[in-house]
Amino acid sequence: MKVLEGHLTATDKKAVKAILDKGLFSGRVGKADYFIGKGVNVFYVSKMVIDKGLIPVVGSKPRLSTYKSTIEYAQ
Repeated sequence: MKVLEGHLTATDKKAVKAILDKGLFSGRVGKADYFIGKGVNVFYVSKMVIDKGLIPVVGSKPRLSTYKSTIEYAQ
């Protein structure tokens, strides 16, 4: 699995690999929801998680954040 655009942690890569190996295109791992779209030789991954943003500030409320990445994955 090679990340072409965006950022995926090692945990995210394991989750996406497990979802794709099962033949699914969406799934929930821990507190994150993953949605995977298929393109030509690439996959588009959207990770949705409730957090306090990239730079949490004291007193900030949790919000729904969406992180997008593009990966190349040979099954």
